[in-house]
Formats: sequence, structure tokens, C-alpha cells
Amino acid sequence: MNRIYYIDLNKLNKTFPYEELYNKASSYRKEKVDSLKFYKDKCLSLSVDYIFRCALKDIGIDYNSIVIQLDKNNKPFIKNVNNLYFNLSHSNKIGLCIISDKEVGCDVEKISDDFLDIAKTYFNKNEINLIEQQKTYKNKQELFFRLWTLKESYTKALGIGLNLDLNKFQISLNNKKIKVSSDINIDTNFYFEEIDLKNTDYKCSICSKSFEKCKITEIKL
Repeated sequence: MNRIYYIDLNKLNKTFPYEELYNKASSYRKEKVDSLKFYKDKCLSLSVDYIFRCALKDIGIDYNSIVIQLDKNNKPFIKNVNNLYFNLSHSNKIGLCIISDKEVGCDVEKISDDFLDIAKTYFNKNEINLIEQQKTYKNKQELFFRLWTLKESYTKALGIGLNLDLNKFQISLNNKKIKVSSDINIDTNFYFEEIDLKNTDYKCSICSKSFEKCKITEIKL
């Protein structure tokens, strides 16, 4: 089971229901929201929480019944429900949630111009060379954000996050089949999928131990 739920605040045609969503949020989410400086970031964080609530309802679980804790790498997990995994991501005005019956990670990123220096800092040599071989700036940009979201989703699925340098493993896109490889001792047996959110300004990817296509649901406020 892989299910993606997302919200695009670019489509919001009413005042953002900040107080309503904040009052319904868990104490864990409220602490995260309170720690954020900018209002737009607070809204996006509450939106992700709302998506998570909708995702749980869709599979018959009451949001208020779950207990969220952090593991040793500070990855949130649901303590009191077996075989239910989730991951959240947000960028600019899109929030994302994936739920699965196996370990899972997701990442969404708004496409921007400042990417070549990031690639040279965080990607390995083969990935950098592949980007530089692209004939146009747009193709370089497209490939970078594909690789970036795939790599981020992988570290999140592993539950390691920032504890694993992105240049310690490689994403390969041979024959449209996405694979991960590494010279260090990490699990590389994962399924990848690039997700179409119907918004060309963003790239989105998932990584999961569940080898099946995602069901994608757009959530609206």
C-alpha cells in the first residue's frame, strides 16, 4: 500500500483557516508550527498536518487516537498502530503526505535556479557529470530536481535523513528504471516512483519498501 495525498495552496480561493487547523493539530504539530518564524511556513506546516489527518481518515484511522514519537534519528513514527508508516514533505506552497504498510519516504521541491552549486556540493561525481552533460539549462535543471527529490526520499525512507551524506550513494535512471547504489553498507533494496502533482513548478518522488504504484489524491481546503 502506497498512498500519496497532497495539497496545492496555489489553488486556495479563500482565507487560509489558520485557527481552525491549529486548534485541531496534535501537540507535536503545534510545537513545530510555533517554532516557525514566518506565517507562510506556519500555514504550510498546518496544511501538511491536515493532509495527514485526511490520509488517516481515508484508511479508517482516527487522527486523535494515534501516538506519534521520534526514533533515534528523530524520524516521527506512529507508536500504537502496527504496520503503518508515513512521511511528510512540503515546499513553497505544496504539502505532501505518504502512508504505506512498509518503510517509506517522500520529497517535494519547487524548481528554482540555484541548483548547480548545490549539485557540486552534495552529489557524487557520476550524478554531477550526468547533469553537466545535458545540452540545455532547462534539461540540467530538470535532472537536478529529479535526482534531488529521489535522493531525499531515499534518505527519509531509510530513516537516516541528514545523517547520510547525499554523495555517499548514487541514483541511476537507466531505461527509466530507478535504482540506488552505494559503496557503503546501506540498504539499497527500495522502490522509487516519480509523482506527477499536475504542477510543473515542482518535482516529487517517493521511495518505499512497498513495490507498487502510488494512489494519488489531491486534498483541498
